[in-house]
Amino acid sequence: GDTQETLKATSDALEAVKVTGLTVDEVTTAYRGLKESFGGVDVDLSKITDNAVGLEEKFGVAAKSSTQFAAALAPVGAEAGFTINQLQALGAVAESQSSKSGTALADSFARIIPVLQSKGIEIISIFDKAGKVDVGQKLADSFSKGDTAGAFNTLIRNYKDLDEAQQKVLLPLLGKPRDLPG
Repeated sequence: GDTQETLKATSDALEAVKVTGLTVDEVTTAYRGLKESFGGVDVDLSKITDNAVGLEEKFGVAAKSSTQFAAALAPVGAEAGFTINQLQALGAVAESQSSKSGTALADSFARIIPVLQSKGIEIISIFDKAGKVDVGQKLADSFSKGDTAGAFNTLIRNYKDLDEAQQKVLLPLLGKPRDLPG
């Protein structure tokens, strides 16, 4: 019953502290924020910790950073359709490619995601004009389903296929340079 759940939660929290380097307060705050943002659905601290450790091994980014990134971006990310694992992975990949830390990157993405949701037609148009109609169609499908996470992933995967002029048209749509990760 409740005693077993409390013991498991305590054990999971202590394990998270041990392997991520977060303090007890940071683990509690991150977990509470993720649980609130994701409605308690599939918010398992041991899975979050395992994923953070796996990302640390794969990308060399501290488990602490990807966990803090996911927690900081959770309100916007959950609404946009990202999973906790996707947020952690996004944080790990972004931090491994950037000079910014997890929380600074989370602030950038928190500004970009709502812009992405509001500028769908302009973004699709850039890919269509570039002759990337298939990418424009994938973006349109994602936007029409309200799948901002899918649109974001499509945008990230295909950004490099745009020429420099097209990239210069796209970037201002997503925000000021200070908003962009890098």
